Amino acid sequence: MKTISFHVEHILSYQEYLDIILELRKWYIPKKKEILEKYALLLSQKDYTQVFDIMKEHNTIIMELWNKIIQKLQLNEKEIGIYLSNSFARETNLLDSDIDINFIYQDKELEVYEELSESIFTKVLDTYRDFVHDSISHRFVQGEVNEEVVYELIFQNKTIREPITHGNERMMYHLFQTKKDVNSFFHYYTSYLNSEDTAEWIYFQKPLTHKYTSLLCSYIEESISYISKYRNEEKKQNTIKKIKQEMERIEGKKFHDISDVKKYYKNHAFQIIYESLLLCSQENHHYAITSVNELLNLIHDSTLTKLIQEYFGFIMILNYLCDMYSIPFRTRIKTTIPVNFEDFMKRQFGSNLLEELPQKVKKIYCYLLKKLEFKKSEKPDYDIQLEHINISNYSPLSKINDTSLCYQKGVYLLPFIKVNEKVIPIHPDTLDDLNISREKVIKYEPVAPTSSTRTVFSLKEKKYYKLAILRQITRSIRDLKNKELERSEIATKMLQENPYKEFYILHETCVYGEEEIYNYIIREYPNKLLYPWFYLIVTQTFSKDKMLKIIFKMIDIWLFYASKGIYFESAHTQNFLVDEDLNIYYRDMSDIRMLHIPVMRPSYLEELHSIEELHSIFFDRSMLSQNIEHFLKNYVGVEEQDKKRIQFFIQEKIKEYNISFPPYSMNYDKNRAGHHPIQLALHELRKND
Repeated sequence: MKTISFHVEHILSYQEYLDIILELRKWYIPKKKEILEKYALLLSQKDYTQVFDIMKEHNTIIMELWNKIIQKLQLNEKEIGIYLSNSFARETNLLDSDIDINFIYQDKELEVYEELSESIFTKVLDTYRDFVHDSISHRFVQGEVNEEVVYELIFQNKTIREPITHGNERMMYHLFQTKKDVNSFFHYYTSYLNSEDTAEWIYFQKPLTHKYTSLLCSYIEESISYISKYRNEEKKQNTIKKIKQEMERIEGKKFHDISDVKKYYKNHAFQIIYESLLLCSQENHHYAITSVNELLNLIHDSTLTKLIQEYFGFIMILNYLCDMYSIPFRTRIKTTIPVNFEDFMKRQFGSNLLEELPQKVKKIYCYLLKKLEFKKSEKPDYDIQLEHINISNYSPLSKINDTSLCYQKGVYLLPFIKVNEKVIPIHPDTLDDLNISREKVIKYEPVAPTSSTRTVFSLKEKKYYKLAILRQITRSIRDLKNKELERSEIATKMLQENPYKEFYILHETCVYGEEEIYNYIIREYPNKLLYPWFYLIVTQTFSKDKMLKIIFKMIDIWLFYASKGIYFESAHTQNFLVDEDLNIYYRDMSDIRMLHIPVMRPSYLEELHSIEELHSIFFDRSMLSQNIEHFLKNYVGVEEQDKKRIQFFIQEKIKEYNISFPPYSMNYDKNRAGHHPIQLALHELRKND
């Protein structure tokens, strides 16, 4: 047996505990009785359209009860945040729905107040202890407990033991182990928000205390708005597909267990309906949704509203009938549906709800399909997906990325903090690595990472931020030292002084922090759709002829600047961008090198034997191996004659610009950390056949 103990003698006596429960029961029981009487009246009248209103009354009572407990224990004076989520937040609760109540506190010693308040609550409702639980924090930690779990409150002269319902031991054990600080919640939410299927419950939050929760809820609300916007079309198509699949499953579907009925109709079907409603409502650009009724009001569709009210009414009446028949209407308790339960439903309600429910859902699905399939979709002004299609086996080093997975691809909120009165953006991983609490965050901006994880695009401000990250990505730790900012400033100036037709740079503004870790670079956004070179290779978006024109232009650009002593050291496929008119753009000025300025020289210069080797490691490695070779290997329809054309063009341009190369190629030694040049066989594309 696993016993989890809480000492509460310093907070109140056992008698005070009983007195609070008695007082609150005297207040709650008559109100609950009144709700049940109204419920029974609707049942006798066979009317389910008003069930929503009754559930709202019950919802309000639960909220009031929690506020009374908060007052009794003076929780408003503690550093504790409390909010409701799931069905009680969105107002789709049943009379016996779980209470998903979430506590946030920095000080672990405050957990005793959480357990004490939840114990009082369950005693007032006369229900089991795990009926009330945190809906997210037990997911923070992993661990097994395969034995009975008992929670106990220890008073000065009395101990109250509350066993956990069989099957919930693991969840409650996790709740006990988990951290409930703000950082943990933010970590969880960020990860969850960036998952492919955003759960409906994070749209709805009901704060009971405003310590931490207002920050958390505003974070969620703003995250959702941008994630919804930039995933809108993809989400819409996935939802349409899901609805069609579910309509096929509904036909002739029979249930033998009441928990499966609840899981399918109350949970699964509601999720699909909710996601569809949200997609339909997005044209109104309203994201702060607090209830299903508010969602329905946004859509302004009386037919759909009526269908959904009937659906929820059926679910809630079925719940009531199960209670009358002593069948637990729960997803965690398997209960075979008795044969005579259908007869009981017909006697009580005049119909078999289990037979009618599929048709109620099917009507909603049909109506939603029409709305979704004809809904006009708007293309986002910035396409996130362009940055996240990469070439297979691009490099074995490309798999090295120690940033948190939730910050590598999806939309997230970039925190800003104050350092000596300067407001600066800081990567969430850096924030955590420096042990800076999220309470210090003064604002957030929704961002999407580019193919370079530490460079993010602000969806709100329409600009890029290049940030410091104290974690390894490919070959090195990606901090942002002063010399990188200096290189950016020098390279920008030199490229502007030596223009090349139809070649542009994304201008960079360097911001120096009080310490190097607070450095960042603001990079301009040209306000037009730009395709990374690797994206064009993988997707075949442009014709082969267009791709060859781009290659010739890229070669000419590299050699033109090399003839002026300006070298693109890391002209990666992610740094070359192309627009619809085949103009080329380059980003990341700090990767440019020059020999006549000390800070611009490559660190491995002394390991090279000649200027020819320098040209080779820059051109053969970056331009040939990392750009053109990927085109030849991955672009469908490339022929030997295309390779010959590229070879000939390279030789002609090398002569034109009089750039010297060795009779071999150079690359970095893959067996050593850092950048150490080694000789390789001459690259095929630079051979003079």
